[in-house]
Amino acid sequence: MFKRSLIGVAQPWFGNRLIASADGGGDGGGGGGGEGKVTFTPEQQAKVDAIVADTKRTFTEKLKDYDELKSKAGKVDEMQAQLDELDNKIKMAGKSAEEKAKLEAEARIQTLEREKAALEEKLGEANGNAEKATKSLEDYKLGAKLGEALRAADVFDKSFSDALHFFQTETTDVAYGERGEITALTLGGKRYVDAKEAAAAFLEGRPHYANNGVSGSGTTGNGDGGGGGAKKLDDMSKDELWAAAHSEG
Repeated sequence: MFKRSLIGVAQPWFGNRLIASADGGGDGGGGGGGEGKVTFTPEQQAKVDAIVADTKRTFTEKLKDYDELKSKAGKVDEMQAQLDELDNKIKMAGKSAEEKAKLEAEARIQTLEREKAALEEKLGEANGNAEKATKSLEDYKLGAKLGEALRAADVFDKSFSDALHFFQTETTDVAYGERGEITALTLGGKRYVDAKEAAAAFLEGRPHYANNGVSGSGTTGNGDGGGGGAKKLDDMSKDELWAAAHSEG
């Protein structure tokens, strides 16, 4: 049905194109206004018929080639299965029942080993993804608890993100209680009993992150006593400079 529909389209399509071309449209003249049907001379009609016939033949050949290729492609798997079966028969030829059973068992074992390896690979990928997800969740929960501790310790609000980044980066060996609360952690090589104590120590060592530190009272210090305990730029550490650059007011 597909072949007939394509071939059937060829003749009227090319015929209409040639008729329209011969009709002229007004620039070339001789079309009689384009209203009547164009009459071809015998030579012109012969050329039209030849073009249509050639088009039909081309479509038919292409469709035939397509069907042949599709048929051959469909036989590839069938031929491969036949070859595998023949190869197996050759291996089994002249073998005793015990030898055949042994060969069949070995082939089955190889198949199972391949399936096992594929499953182990998928399992490894799944475990890796699960570990990453678990680590991300743990980091998120730890960040939330450390953030609460920083706010309780009166961190400067505009420096909160930077302070939390450094606080969490430097925190290790976190221990949790039965309810998920932090019962101990290590910060800068020192052990603290909870997150609040560690947060207080963190802000004490980095006063520019605290509300009463550099970020809240000025960052440069001009020597006139107006900055309270503000540090000069030359005396500030890298993370102090970072926090000062990212704070406003």
